[in-house]
Amino acid sequence: RKTTVVGFALLVASRRFQSSAGYKGLTGPVLQQLVAMLMDTTVKETKTLADRSIVDGSSAAASAAVADEDLDSLEIEDTGYQASFARLATLGDIKIDPCPQISDPALGLGQILKPVQAQIGDAVQHLPVEARQFVLQAIAQS
Repeated sequence: RKTTVVGFALLVASRRFQSSAGYKGLTGPVLQQLVAMLMDTTVKETKTLADRSIVDGSSAAASAAVADEDLDSLEIEDTGYQASFARLATLGDIKIDPCPQISDPALGLGQILKPVQAQIGDAVQHLPVEARQFVLQAIAQS
């Protein structure tokens, strides 16, 4: 979720996006969808439940067992590229945060939009009241 918000905010704030009339018209709808995603609490609940199962170890143990079974069931050479690739492919999930400097997606949205606030001001004013307040608050807090 954070990666999506940061990516689309960077897209909306980009000079190329703001200089093209066709793209500039998409600023409002993109911001509205980003705000809707940030305000949606069901996404947080789902992620929290998934994180709890990982902490419990049940999901991690099951994932490791499946990865070991997958690795054992592969019929490949013991040496060479294919063996290394198969081992890498069955390692499991590795979480990488592409933007570790941003801890809160809403504040990240504000940080990215603050420098281009004047260019996107018209689009922000045409947002629904709740979305407009959310964006303006995010910019003010950054």
